Amino acid sequence: MQTDTIQSLFDAIPGSAVLLDRAGRIIDWNPSAASLFGYHKKEVLGKSVNLIYQQNHPFQKIIQETLSQQQKWMAETRYIRKNGIKGLCKTHLNLISTPPSHYKDKAAAIITHHDIFSYKSVETDLNNTIKNLTRQLQEQSESSQAANYLLLKILYLHEQNEKIVKENKLLFDLLVENTTDIISRLSPDGTYLYASPSAKALLGYQPEELLNYNFYKFVQ
Repeated sequence: MQTDTIQSLFDAIPGSAVLLDRAGRIIDWNPSAASLFGYHKKEVLGKSVNLIYQQNHPFQKIIQETLSQQQKWMAETRYIRKNGIKGLCKTHLNLISTPPSHYKDKAAAIITHHDIFSYKSVETDLNNTIKNLTRQLQEQSESSQAANYLLLKILYLHEQNEKIVKENKLLFDLLVENTTDIISRLSPDGTYLYASPSAKALLGYQPEELLNYNFYKFVQ
């Protein structure tokens, strides 16, 4: 396969892809890796892949063990971008049994990264929400007796309040029915909304006739 074709295929791999030699040094770096970690390929070639992680991983040992056991290596790794921003990714390491001549037989493994920082943040928030709801439910269950007592007290106070309102209304009705003065309720512009029975004797109008009349009509 032609060199340009091999490079094009490598560059087209979705997600970050990095080729390593047996010592864990970077020998190729696709555009998605540059986008995720912020380093241009020229800045990382020949350097340890630990450049992008928050902690060092023994990739030389990992590659040797993976080679001897014919297994894949997978882990969640914490990375750090060139600008200092940190994140979390799912990392897979696969061996290359027959590397293309394009890499001069140096390529030993390909390591890919899938950014899961946003997913983990949502997962953490969801777990915290579940814990809070569970705690609140437990607290409510433990305090159900107190809550029932409080509810009964509220109902009692509500009944007492209604009783007081009714008694006050009776006293008010008794007052307006027997007073010789006009007791009235007016809107902000002076329109009668209510007039006591004494309105007939003092103004010559039945109380209901005054409704919608303006108080200032009777003021000279």
